[in-house]
Amino acid sequence: MITQISEKDYTDYIKINSKRLKKDIILKAVSVLKKGGVIALPTETVYGLVGCLFSKKAIEKIYKIKGRNFSKPLSVFVPDIDKISLYVEEFPDFAYKLMKEFCPGPLTVVFRKKVGLDVPFKTQTLGFRVPDHPVPLALVREYGPLASTSANISGREEALSAEEVKKYFDERINLVLDGGQTILQTPSTVVDCTGNSPKIIREGKITKEDIGKVIGK
Repeated sequence: MITQISEKDYTDYIKINSKRLKKDIILKAVSVLKKGGVIALPTETVYGLVGCLFSKKAIEKIYKIKGRNFSKPLSVFVPDIDKISLYVEEFPDFAYKLMKEFCPGPLTVVFRKKVGLDVPFKTQTLGFRVPDHPVPLALVREYGPLASTSANISGREEALSAEEVKKYFDERINLVLDGGQTILQTPSTVVDCTGNSPKIIREGKITKEDIGKVIGK
């Protein structure tokens, strides 16, 4: 039985079976998110920190514990590519082709943020990813879009296990979901699609050649 979460700060570590994620664990994670808490969880790439995209409390905590410059925006986890159009000004055909080919998966695509969309960090763009992992997918399907970033201190190596997350953050995260080592162990490829053609910001598992095969450039 999962105990009720108090309003005060807390830290909880839960060992999970990612392939058989229990409903009560999902509901506990959702409860953390509703209170503006921050969760560390596994993805197929590296461990990530997530919080409610629209919670000032959660966003400020992520920036603070990571030591991340507030000028650098966070990415967004969504359950499928069709949800992205709710948050962006344009969804170019070439961006749709890329996401259709590689999502869910280790691809983050950057778009111009929809005018009037209020998020608690200054940005004109947002990067979106549909993670190919049951844990973050379960949360975004149950809760909604999540602000995300790698679980590490800025400038240091990304955490590939819950143990590494603990070493970085100790008691400063509200909930750590321990799903073991990540599979790909490298961050997602980030592609800027705000212009007339895609621009690779960071090359990860998906290479420049892979992208070229899809869009013909």
